Amino acid sequence: MGKYFDMLMEDVRMKEGLTACMNCGICTGVCPAAEFYDYDPRQIVAIVQTRDEEPIEDDDAIEKLLKSDTIWYCGECMSCRPRCPRGNTPGYIIQSLRTLSQKLGFFAESEKGRQQLAIKRTIGQ
Repeated sequence: MGKYFDMLMEDVRMKEGLTACMNCGICTGVCPAAEFYDYDPRQIVAIVQTRDEEPIEDDDAIEKLLKSDTIWYCGECMSCRPRCPRGNTPGYIIQSLRTLSQKLGFFAESEKGRQQLAIKRTIGQ
């Protein structure tokens, strides 16, 4: 398994949020953020499910997610949670990705990640 996937699985939200996604797209269909951004929770879950075993363009797929703006578009409304036929919660997976991105310092490579840092510094931990 990939090193980032192993690190993600240390987070209880990952264990709770990812069982076995069948990529039906219901999470994307109900996601309010998907309407306003080029954002697809289904793709995020699919990438995480690869466990870094299927690299995209010779880079670790999960590492690309950790460095991207994509994981910062989620509003954490959790509308995806009750709708998933397999009991996945893409919102939890995204929270885990955000935490790992901050832990590894990858958030600084993303504009949205840097904005989160500014907010955190302004209003506190």
